[in-house]
Order: sequence, then C-alpha cells, then structure tokens
Amino acid sequence: MIWFTSQHKDETFADAQKIAARLPEILLEAQKIATTVQTGLHGRRKPGTGDHFWQYRNYDPSADTASRIDWRQSARSDHLYVREQEDERAQTVAIWLDPSPSMHYTSDAAYRTKYEYGFLLANVLGYQLTGAGERLEYHIKRGDKTVVNHPKHLERFANTMLRSPEIPYFDHRSDMTVILISDFLGQDFEHLQKTMKTLISARANIFIVSLFDRAEQNFDFEGHIKFEDMQASDSYEIQDAKALQQDYQTRFGIHRREISSLIKNRDHIMSYTTDMGEVEAALGVTRALLSY
Repeated sequence: MIWFTSQHKDETFADAQKIAARLPEILLEAQKIATTVQTGLHGRRKPGTGDHFWQYRNYDPSADTASRIDWRQSARSDHLYVREQEDERAQTVAIWLDPSPSMHYTSDAAYRTKYEYGFLLANVLGYQLTGAGERLEYHIKRGDKTVVNHPKHLERFANTMLRSPEIPYFDHRSDMTVILISDFLGQDFEHLQKTMKTLISARANIFIVSLFDRAEQNFDFEGHIKFEDMQASDSYEIQDAKALQQDYQTRFGIHRREISSLIKNRDHIMSYTTDMGEVEAALGVTRALLSY
C-alpha cells in the first residue's frame, strides 16, 4: 500500500518556519536565477519620456509640434515621422503566493513543493522587477502591506510573503500589475472571479501562474493506493488506482479551464510543474510581463 501524502506529512512539509530558516539560501538562489534570466530594462512598451527608442510613427500636425519631427528618418521617404521613446516610468507590481495546504505537496522528495517552487519564483521576479526600478508590493489585508523598490530590500518582501493570506487581497488601484501564483485547488472560484472583476475594472494587468506537481498533472498512479487530502481530514482507498486515471484527467482538465476563465488574455496565463527548471519558468513569466 502507498500512502499518497505520508512522506509529505512526515518529511517534506515546507511550512513557513522551515522556509524562514532557509531564507538567506533561497534568496541567494533567487538572485542567481534572476541574473541568469535578466532581460534588461522592463519597459512599459508605451510611448513616453524614456531614454529608449520604441517606434517611428507618422507626424500628426494637429497633435505634434514641428520640433518633434525626426528629420533624418523623414528624409528617407515622402512622409514626416515622429520618433517615440518607450515609457519607462516605474510601475507597481503586486504578487500573491497561495499558502493553502495543497501547495505544500510534493510527490517526489527530489522536487520542491509547489509552495517552495512558487516562493522561489516570486523572489526571482522580485529581484528582476526591483532591479529594473519597479515598485513591488505584497498585500496582506487593508492597511497591511510591504512595499520595496530595491533588490536589497527583498528580504523584507519575502518575510511578508510568509504571512500571505490564503485568499488573495489587493489594493484596487489603477494600472497596477498583479501576479497570482497558485495551484487554485483550494480556492473559491466564485470569490476569485469577483476579485478578478474588481481588478479588471481598475484596469489592472493580471497574470496567473498555476503550479502543479507532475503526479497531479499526469496521475501516474497504479495499484493499491490510499489517497489523503493535504490536511488528512479525508481519504479514499482503491485497489487499482489506474482505473481512476481517465476520470481524474477529465476533472483536471475542467480545473484548468476554470483557471483560464478567470481572465480573458490567455497569454497572461502560465502553467508549470515543479519538475521544470526554475530558470525556464522565470523566463516564461518575465517574457509575459514584457509583452504587454
């Protein structure tokens, strides 16, 4: 008989105290990964007053002054062009990492729990964002949040993340970027949908990072198995676990579609398993952030 969560419960439960004890080590790893995937300045891809060229566009005499004409570019054609710079003002990015019991699961001691994987990923993003001059926030509840804008302050951000609420909370300010990291297995989707609608109405840019253990995604279980939930409050025992595979994968597909329904922009939804390299995951999220 295999106890699906016994190893997790006895040996690999990555609770806040264990993460806190390893915080310097985790932050050092996050900093190294952030350096590896560093992609330069996090521009906003909008016309503005930055130092970096973004695009040429046609001169509009009703909106542009003649001093804005780029005469060198215009001399190459029969049209007048204006040179636009990329808007590089600091933006506000708020991250939420789900601390729910299901996030502390791993099917293999060689892999991080989903929570530790997400914790590392959030800190990698923190180093990248603050290194690019962005403002990083972690919200606990109304009036309780941590704000950092420099990589040297990230330990304070990480310590706040260890107090994360199981239900995401954000200040609903205009044009804020929000990143949610979760398996969404223990979340109330009706409440999440309300939160997303509020953020969308505030013109927030929302990114979803869903994390799963490989065993959760593939359901590679066979034989006599007793499954327990992450709080050991319920269990299910079966002689041939493989008989559940098809029904499980159908339900898992429904869960993935529920996650996709939270926001309209599918390019802002990313999914990773904890056996995937953290550099690859960080690259994926960074590229998504840079693309909007």
